[in-house]
Amino acid sequence: MSFPDATTAAILISWLIFWLITTALYYARRQKTVIRARSMAVTITQAVSSIFCVFTIMSGAISSDVPCFIRLWIINIGMTVFTSNTLLKNVYLYIQYRYNQNMLFQEVKAVRPGASSNLSLGPVDEFGYPLSADQITARGLSQKELTEDVSKKRDEVVLGFWTVKEWFNKKTDKWIIDKVIYKRLNYLMGGLYVTTVVYVIIVQILSPSNSIVPLSTICLFDLLQYGLLAVSVIFIQIFGGLLAVWLVHDIRDSNFIAGELLISYSVGAPCSIVYLIFQETPSLKALSFNPNWLVIIPHFVSHIMAIVVPVILSYIEDYKTAQVVIELNLQSFQMALEDKTLFEDIKQYAIRDMCGENMYFLEALKALKREAISTIMRRRQHSRQPSNINCGTESQRKASAAFANIKFLQKKNDVIAEVSKEALDTVESMGRKGTRESTSTALQSGTEKRWRTASIATTTTTNEEGSSMLSPSRKVSSSQTNSALPSQTNSALAPVQEDDSISLKKSEKPRKSVSSEQQKGKTSVISLSIFHDRSQSVESVSRANGSSTTSQLGQLNATAVPQELVSKYHQFYLLYCKPGGQMEVNLSGEIRQELKQVYDSGEWKVGAFDRARSEIMNVLFTNIYCRWAFQQNDKERKKSVA
Repeated sequence: MSFPDATTAAILISWLIFWLITTALYYARRQKTVIRARSMAVTITQAVSSIFCVFTIMSGAISSDVPCFIRLWIINIGMTVFTSNTLLKNVYLYIQYRYNQNMLFQEVKAVRPGASSNLSLGPVDEFGYPLSADQITARGLSQKELTEDVSKKRDEVVLGFWTVKEWFNKKTDKWIIDKVIYKRLNYLMGGLYVTTVVYVIIVQILSPSNSIVPLSTICLFDLLQYGLLAVSVIFIQIFGGLLAVWLVHDIRDSNFIAGELLISYSVGAPCSIVYLIFQETPSLKALSFNPNWLVIIPHFVSHIMAIVVPVILSYIEDYKTAQVVIELNLQSFQMALEDKTLFEDIKQYAIRDMCGENMYFLEALKALKREAISTIMRRRQHSRQPSNINCGTESQRKASAAFANIKFLQKKNDVIAEVSKEALDTVESMGRKGTRESTSTALQSGTEKRWRTASIATTTTTNEEGSSMLSPSRKVSSSQTNSALPSQTNSALAPVQEDDSISLKKSEKPRKSVSSEQQKGKTSVISLSIFHDRSQSVESVSRANGSSTTSQLGQLNATAVPQELVSKYHQFYLLYCKPGGQMEVNLSGEIRQELKQVYDSGEWKVGAFDRARSEIMNVLFTNIYCRWAFQQNDKERKKSVA
């Protein structure tokens, strides 16, 4: 076999080896959190069609004797499968996001899975099932009317692009909840593939250059042979891509699925347009540049984003998970919850132990509170526009001033991040000496040169008996609940830290010294937290600025929930905390009575469920985490013995 272009042939062979290794690793690590969140069938199908397209399009560099009918079949079918599966991944991400939103917050009072969809049910409960006549109350109807009025007013305020998005969500949520969307997508994809095969058969019959006997190896790009390819590139890759990007661009995704799709489209769509321009412009064909590379490059980028990046992220997760030492204390529990892999492992263990609703409660509450905080901050930012600076009440001006202080901290984020890295290196180096005083001095000298406002707190607390730390009946005042960092960090009722916080983790040797110090009755906890601009969370700001912003977090927790989110708080209470709700047996009578009073008054605050979260954390720590930790340590011991 001859190689007309040795350089291109070497690139293709190297890419084939790289493709085989990365695809095998992707499949071998399919149980990892980052990879499990993706559709294995869609991703592997796309990868296989991609490698066939790459070698068929560039087959001239490997051999000049490839028959035209083979190129016709592989390129048309392969490109159609590749582009349609790329679009399908966008749609799957959007479906999963909207399904989770509806299941967590009951955004649509439609028929829930398992109920009949052919009947007009009238009023339904928080799970979507019909209410009997004696269950329909005037208060429930008034709450429904209030929610609908708020929704209408919000639609009137929001204009253009966002109104269309909300309208699209409302029209498609019924399909998503009933899961009929998957069946309709399967019908659509099957029809597309059948159309592709029929089209290629017709071209095979009508085009003499694609005949099997005699074989033809001189192939030209024309609309008869590659018309379906042009349609798939133009319609699916460009117009379908714009629709898909519009659907998923505002989705916060911790598994990098949205980022993968957006990067793939930002590279693939321009390359497809330029490729078509090259093929339809005779003057450009005289250039020495091979336009086939404009088709190959998107395949390379797509494989890297869909296969290579998830594999790398899975190894990064494994590394971060290995740094978390599993011990029977609250600090270890909170570190495990911050780690995405360990959080999923604990959640699966809780589900098997019939306690999964506790983990779902924490997930839903975290998303609800983040949405409320971001909404409040957007409103405050809007109130600080030049046209609104000199108007408003005294309380509004104070809120604007507080928000200006927060935005000032955001601008210093890069400096704080750089200081935190220096502080982290200093702590790790000084920790080996086992001296708490020298560590505190080194941290202070290492940071004052660059940013004097970064705070490093060194707290020494007396270690109580293990039974008192595990006590589920311990009470927390409202002021303690609203503080960002409680005074006793080993309390089982301490609030969960957000994922966007950066906690200072010690190396293996300092952990041993701390464990020996705990046996003597004292614990040294060194924590450093900085503001992370991505989440725009006031709770993260409070950890960055220390005690000065702790009061701001407390004020935010005591802030009234925006009117458009009152219905979500209302539905969250009905789903989890009301009498008969999923969390009722895990909440004390005091917390239930407090939430019932807030529910009756309708005056929801941002931190209304913080004390309930603390009690659920206590339940998880005593009932789930300890047994899960013993199981993990047992696995590690068996591995070391083997």
